[in-house]
Amino acid sequence: MQLNRERILEAALTILDEYGLSDLTMRRLARHLGVAPGAVYWHIAHKQELLSLVAREILSDLLKDSTSTPRDWCNHLHELLTAHRDGAEVVAAAVAMSSLRLDLTKALVSSLRASYPDLSASDLNQGAATILHYLLGAIVLEQSAQQAGEFTSQPGEIDFTEKIDTDRGVEMILTGLRALSQISRDEERKECGEM
Repeated sequence: MQLNRERILEAALTILDEYGLSDLTMRRLARHLGVAPGAVYWHIAHKQELLSLVAREILSDLLKDSTSTPRDWCNHLHELLTAHRDGAEVVAAAVAMSSLRLDLTKALVSSLRASYPDLSASDLNQGAATILHYLLGAIVLEQSAQQAGEFTSQPGEIDFTEKIDTDRGVEMILTGLRALSQISRDEERKECGEM
């Protein structure tokens, strides 16, 4: 079978799911594919590019979705990240070093704009960035705690099974956006002499 990006990404996701991010190296990927490392580098320049491509593969459905409500979009993000071992960590790394951050923010802003049409572009962008950063951080912690629980055989002070209530956290951020939206409407009515 001929080596191509699609096959490389499929193998990368297999390694990620079986062994985690720390074992997802270009050499390991080449061994898994049964090729020399140079063959992988022919298609993907470096590990940062690999992580960016893997993250985009994980999020491909979400990046195409512009019709979800903000809550549904966030739930979909959570589902996609937790479907892969270290999924949130991979996406967080890609968000930090590629255009993925802009693409995710743009998709979420589109969803927020439909729900909060009175907010300024600046407030929508800040709201989307806040939600995105919150979810990535919370899901990284959730996945790390879950993995720590798998490797810890002794009961301890930490409850590794406790799930972070990301729905509640997102609702708190959305409540703040609703309040900003209401303030914007009130200020607009004041300016028009309606109040």
